[in-house]
Amino acid sequence: MHHAVHPACRLAVYPVLNLEIAHLARHRLKLAQALVKNRVIFFAALIVAVLAIGAILVISITGEGARKAATLAADAIETKYAEYVGQADPAKKGELKVAFLAECEKVAKESGGYDAQLALMYLAMIAQGDLAWDKAASHYQALIEKFPSSYLAATAASSLGYAYEEAGKVDEAIKA
Repeated sequence: MHHAVHPACRLAVYPVLNLEIAHLARHRLKLAQALVKNRVIFFAALIVAVLAIGAILVISITGEGARKAATLAADAIETKYAEYVGQADPAKKGELKVAFLAECEKVAKESGGYDAQLALMYLAMIAQGDLAWDKAASHYQALIEKFPSSYLAATAASSLGYAYEEAGKVDEAIKA
């Protein structure tokens, strides 16, 4: 069944719809004119936004890769340390120690991640074990300066005081 619309209602509804359609068309036209007039700025802003998103992705991927590399290097350092400590043969142990110390020196200089923190700690611990107190102190100090917010820095700070004390440097031990 078809309902007829009263003629008075048609007159009231259509002009309102026509005004709305005209209003939307004017806004769409103004927007189109603004885009055409400012298309260079619009595309430049679009390009900048795309480049910024790309840069964020590259930084994120690179940072994740660096973290994974540092974790693998830290695992390798711990494995080499375990080999060194677990070696019973004094000659082989001496060779492993030299190789381990060289690897730790390299990582401590080249990396800025957890692997470098761990390398500095091992360098200091081995120097301390060899009673090379000044060398131990310098490694502890390097760890504290390079990585002050690391949990290893707190351990290094207390060990630094001990190393200075054993080296006979009481004033430095008190400051540490």
